[in-house]
Amino acid sequence: MIATGKRKIKSGAEYDRFFPRAKGEYKTVKQSASLDDTIELMQKVVRETLADTRKIAHHLQADTALKTCQQIWAFCYHHIQYEK
Repeated sequence: MIATGKRKIKSGAEYDRFFPRAKGEYKTVKQSASLDDTIELMQKVVRETLADTRKIAHHLQADTALKTCQQIWAFCYHHIQYEK
């Protein structure tokens, strides 16, 4: 079963040391973007922010690929709430 709606997200303050401080800006990149537009932008953002995620990636790495994936999933699930 997939959860729908907003979840109670944990603070995540213990992870602040792994990320640069957010600028707090909201920016509309493209009105009425298609799925292809969204995927293209996500790929660009990932490339441009690899250095920002290097520390957390090392912290979430486990002794197997499966455990690493589980830790990444748990981090995202408990600390990131998607908002359109």
